Amino acid sequence: MNLNSRYKQATKEALWAFGLTILYIVGWCVFAYGLPNTKGFFDFPLWFEFSCFYLPILFTAIIY
Repeated sequence: MNLNSRYKQATKEALWAFGLTILYIVGWCVFAYGLPNTKGFFDFPLWFEFSCFYLPILFTAIIY
């Protein structure tokens, strides 16, 4: 693998990481500010469960 192809691969991975980070922040904001303040499955507020429990699990599965 020459130097140019390594830079191309590193750029591609950096763009994916940046895009996923922006998508995660948007998802967190939508769940945190867009869901009602009702109780969820674990007796936390629904917005908290989606923002702090389910979204990280979803993104871990996406990245895997």
